[in-house]
Amino acid sequence: MSDWKTPHGPWVVGHRGAPRRARENTIDGLDAAETLGVDAVEFDLRQARDGEAVLFHDEDIVLGNQRIPVRTFTARELD
Repeated sequence: MSDWKTPHGPWVVGHRGAPRRARENTIDGLDAAETLGVDAVEFDLRQARDGEAVLFHDEDIVLGNQRIPVRTFTARELD
């Protein structure tokens, strides 16, 4: 694990985890990034209707030709 306060060279950052190893924005993706030895991970956090935090890239979910805000679903509905 990297100490972010200690100066060092360029950081290796897992974008949404390690998307080539596991689905992005998932615990598996974050675990894969850690296994690869990244210094940090970047992910997208949204709030569901029930107040729960969910990892999801976009503010909306595309269903057919509709864009529905993530915040209109509960965390369980998004699982």
